[in-house]
Amino acid sequence: MKKICYLSLVLLLPAIAQSQTKNKLGMLEYLVNATVKIQTVDSVVKQDGKEVLYGGYSTGFFFLLDTRNGKVPSIITTRTAVQSAQSLNFFFLEADSAGMPLYGKERQVTIARKELPIFFHPEPNVDLALIPINPVIDGLARQKIRISYHSLDESIIPSDSVMNTLNVSEDLMMIGHPAGIRPEFNGVPFIKKGVSATPMFLDYHQQKEFLADIPLYDGAAGAPVILYQINYNDRYDKRTIAQRLFLVGINYGALSDGYSKKTVPRVTHVLNGQEQGSAEKMFDAAIIVKSQKIRGFKKLLDALKK
Repeated sequence: MKKICYLSLVLLLPAIAQSQTKNKLGMLEYLVNATVKIQTVDSVVKQDGKEVLYGGYSTGFFFLLDTRNGKVPSIITTRTAVQSAQSLNFFFLEADSAGMPLYGKERQVTIARKELPIFFHPEPNVDLALIPINPVIDGLARQKIRISYHSLDESIIPSDSVMNTLNVSEDLMMIGHPAGIRPEFNGVPFIKKGVSATPMFLDYHQQKEFLADIPLYDGAAGAPVILYQINYNDRYDKRTIAQRLFLVGINYGALSDGYSKKTVPRVTHVLNGQEQGSAEKMFDAAIIVKSQKIRGFKKLLDALKK
């Protein structure tokens, strides 16, 4: 695994010119390659004369947000995952000359928090963060380093009218990276399957959220939650012979202790390059913020000077 350190980053808004390879990867493989493993260093302490790093793991995903200033290549994750970070490590898969992923070849990019533009969602109760990455990818490109960049965009965010047609329970996938650096995973995330536990056309606790019965683990915060169907019945039992794909939400929390306790599936570890024990945790339900909240970042980016 190779590492690159960036000491200076400037927010650049023009979209990058990079092949999305949508015509070369199947839809599910494309989705898998849209995610990014994130490790943060939250604090550094001295123990026995040595520096010991403490931090955590989470998931992010590439997202291309359309703003008045142009399209902004970004990584979306949770506010909780990055708000205490002193530095962030992103683990990208490298790509060949056609933009296809080179499984097993990870490229670590380390960036000091103070040098990285991070936008927190303008609504304080929405646990989301957006990180523009144009400078990162441009920096890699100048060094002739290709990464597997496969972004999602607003076209797969369902509208309220679409959400209203979804059944009271739907099959879902959550695509995230378990905590720790695991070479045997070849740089790809885990795909966890489950169902929506509350209707997605309703708002859980009067927030743009819903619950899902999906196994959670440390590192799942920031994981995209996908509805992908082939030949389906809608809420009114209308049968459709077609396929549809939606980014319905982002995992940020969980309920435990008989649904009485709200927590975040992210544990602070001693960072020595490997996972400290099991990443798997049992929760009663995953809390998913609806993907429509991503559009809340547009007002922040629209306010920037081009």
